Amino acid sequence: MRAMIKWLVILLSFWMLSCSSGGSEDPVPINDPGPRPTTTFEWTIPPNQVFDGGVGRDGIPSIDQPRFAVARDIADVPDWEFVVVVKSGDEIKAYPHNILNWHEIVNDRIDGTNFALTYCPLTGTAIGWERGSSTFGVSGLLYNSNLIPYDRISGSYWSQMLNESVRGVRAEEKIERIAVTELRWQNFKAAYPDAQVLTRNTGFDRDYDSYPYGAYRGSADLLFPISRRDDRLFEKERVLGVQINDINRVYDFSSFEEHSFVYDQFDAEEIVVFGNREMGFMVSYLLPPLRGEVIQFTEVEDPTLQHFLTDQFGNQWNVFGEVVAGPNAGVQLTATPSYMGFFFAWATFNPTLEIF
Repeated sequence: MRAMIKWLVILLSFWMLSCSSGGSEDPVPINDPGPRPTTTFEWTIPPNQVFDGGVGRDGIPSIDQPRFAVARDIADVPDWEFVVVVKSGDEIKAYPHNILNWHEIVNDRIDGTNFALTYCPLTGTAIGWERGSSTFGVSGLLYNSNLIPYDRISGSYWSQMLNESVRGVRAEEKIERIAVTELRWQNFKAAYPDAQVLTRNTGFDRDYDSYPYGAYRGSADLLFPISRRDDRLFEKERVLGVQINDINRVYDFSSFEEHSFVYDQFDAEEIVVFGNREMGFMVSYLLPPLRGEVIQFTEVEDPTLQHFLTDQFGNQWNVFGEVVAGPNAGVQLTATPSYMGFFFAWATFNPTLEIF
């Protein structure tokens, strides 16, 4: 009986996502290769681990014409909500979780680059992809409970967390990522009131004030099967995962209870991780020498997103790894290949996962 109730909840959750204006197509059969039905393609992942969410291709509609307003004019995002932030040069855009929960993909452009912001509410992962001239949509399929987008030019399927195509003419092709940062809305809005923020003017009728998956975020339960379990941390613990030199390592907020940064090493690569539980973020950067010396960060008494750390040279650093004031103003650290997500997802996709 409990199993039947659980699957009824699953079906109801995905029906909620696909209903109301915008409609949906019929569900995509598990063996449907996309818009090239005369050609057969094999999965590069175990096909018995690919599950149909039941809403069909584009049943969860991507946002292809995003509309924005400046942060200071946005009043419908709760202070505690997270936003996914993309920054390129002086251009900053933020995408609230309460909108991404219902759409999962935003096809957008920043600083001359076409990108897709992909977000999977079931694994808590937000990853930016350079998309070229194509756009991405939600296939309705899942692998290890994680989003499988499809690109609309080739019809190929992609695994969000594997960061590669898993079926179609582009199978096994990797995709270029762009750095994203997740922050609490109240802190972001205070620091960047002129930033562009995705609005609820999406063209779809959705209840953006509600979370479509009930108690999912606080529960150990999953809605779909995964290939392996790891009980070292709570399943839905928000962690930052970093991938360098075939090493996969996650950081949780316990490392930032008393300090706002940690140094770490991946083989020969030195990195620094900034973190703050109250602001709800962790970000990591490669750490090259500055002026021939290792950067020695110093915490500030009341950190903000714009003045998060200082160093031995008198520079002020923001959370985007930029020197915003001081003798080296304009210096910017390079973001590592990393993103936030639920611990179970990082552990499922990475059997040799390390915990800092």
